[in-house]
Amino acid sequence: MPATASWDSSSGTRTSTGTSPYVLGGIGFATLTFDYDPGGKVDDTGTGWQIAGGSRFFFGGTKRVAVRVELSIVGENTFDENSTHYSATAGFTWRIGDPK
Repeated sequence: MPATASWDSSSGTRTSTGTSPYVLGGIGFATLTFDYDPGGKVDDTGTGWQIAGGSRFFFGGTKRVAVRVELSIVGENTFDENSTHYSATAGFTWRIGDPK
């Protein structure tokens, strides 16, 4: 059975526990540097971007521990070439402090 969560925007707290999905994105600059030994150093700066999404899945009686998963795509344009990098991460989250 899937878990659900909702958000109370007036108080900034989660109104129920279960899952906490998210998405993120950004654009900026990327610098790629090659340092040859022996030899010189070559670098280039271009545009970069990232898109990611994931979720935390809370469990346990107090819902203070979660498994976190995230998929991410990072791209950059340096040396007149486009590069794209993919990653998948996972981890654990522990809530500390007073639950709201």
